[in-house]
Amino acid sequence: MKKISVKNFNLKYTIECGQFFRYRLLNDGSYLINYLDKLFVVKQIKDDEIEFSKNVDEKFISNFFRLDDDLGEIYSVISTDEYMKQAISEYHGLRLIRQNPWECMVSYVCSSASNIPKIQKNLELLSGFFGKPVTCKNYDSFSFPEIGSMDDFEKILSSKTGYRAKFLYEVNKRVSDSYFLKLMKLSYETMKSELVLLPGIGEKIADCIILFSLDKLEAFPMDTWIKKALEDIYGLEIKNYKKAQEFAKEKWGRYAGYAQQYIYMKYRSDSLKK
Repeated sequence: MKKISVKNFNLKYTIECGQFFRYRLLNDGSYLINYLDKLFVVKQIKDDEIEFSKNVDEKFISNFFRLDDDLGEIYSVISTDEYMKQAISEYHGLRLIRQNPWECMVSYVCSSASNIPKIQKNLELLSGFFGKPVTCKNYDSFSFPEIGSMDDFEKILSSKTGYRAKFLYEVNKRVSDSYFLKLMKLSYETMKSELVLLPGIGEKIADCIILFSLDKLEAFPMDTWIKKALEDIYGLEIKNYKKAQEFAKEKWGRYAGYAQQYIYMKYRSDSLKK
């Protein structure tokens, strides 16, 4: 295992906050992570130190966990009210994960009207059908399907994707590496308008893809938990998706996406305790 020093980073909160799905918590407190063609182990051994398997390097880990984000600056921008300050205090060190756009897109198309265990099962089955075997230490899994490889509708359906199967099949035919390269050059608004043209991708899923894989940290995905939090904590009457976006942009600006993750973690956790 290799070790690196980290600052303002909590591995557990980052992995388990609902933004990324292909992981497994191991008995020793480390995480086995499947990402693209990689299978690797990572563990936080101190507040300021993590260790990871030798099949990935420090550059990869730093990029994947966005260790280059200045969390101190982000906190200073989004600490606009007591609730957010409390959320930051409770979940200090939660970072966004910098995902691959294709894997992120498939993950969030699977997420529609679903839950985390089911999404994880969908992705595991899709990878088994369309990926390649990968190993790390004594663990075996499959790589994520490459763009264009999910070309068998029956196998997609057999991955327990339900009505989402037709969306996954069509999206696989319509996107490519060049599609995502072009997308990355667009503004947030234009990027979103392009994404919602794809089957199975509405505003919320588009914002998830943009925030988690396309480096637009102002994106503010609104699911049921975020809608409830905005109404309950911030007193908004959410009549449409646009109103939530306008509120988030005005209140948290260029880091609204980070604010979203902290609200989600605190509000969901507090609600489930009741």
